[in-house]
Amino acid sequence: MIILYFQGDAFLRSQIRMMCDFLLKVCYNELSLEDLIAQRERQKRVSTTLLPPCGLYLSRIFY
Repeated sequence: MIILYFQGDAFLRSQIRMMCDFLLKVCYNELSLEDLIAQRERQKRVSTTLLPPCGLYLSRIFY
C-alpha cells in the first residue's frame, strides 16, 4: 500500500493522477529523478500518462 498526500491551493484536471503515475515510475526505476526534475522545471516533457483512477481517494478538502 502506498499513501501519498498532496496539498495545494488548486489542482488542474488529472494533475494528481499524472503526478502519482510519475512518482510510481520513479519508484520502479522506469524513470529517473533527473527526468522528474526536468519535467518539473519544464525543460522537457518526459511522461504525461495518467494513473488509473481505481484506488485513488479524496480524503479531505480544507477551505
